[in-house]
Amino acid sequence: MFAILPAAIEAQGTAGNPIRMTATEGNEMPGWWQGIYLRDDFGGTLSNVIIRHGGGASSPANITAEQVLPGLDAQGSLTVENSRIEDSGKHGIACNDAGIDLTAQGNAFAGIPGKPITGCGTE
Repeated sequence: MFAILPAAIEAQGTAGNPIRMTATEGNEMPGWWQGIYLRDDFGGTLSNVIIRHGGGASSPANITAEQVLPGLDAQGSLTVENSRIEDSGKHGIACNDAGIDLTAQGNAFAGIPGKPITGCGTE
């Protein structure tokens, strides 16, 4: 017998030493990588993180959260705090379901051609 465990992401930097998730040197452009992608049953915290250059061709944002398997009783929960979300190809944070539990506080957004946060029930 096996159990499916929820995925978790934990990235907790400090104000003086943030965790950086960005393009490789020489590739600094919006949409260079797909960004962080969370699906169905997930949880986690991004605190004091700098996320740049995500939201590529097949991804709507630097951080994308989706519920795509109805009926699994999946719960998506994410906290993004005191972070910088910059230079996305599309949006900063995007959810495909307003039921995703997103807590976003103390964040700064720059270089986002779309919305800083979209579809997450926070609009």
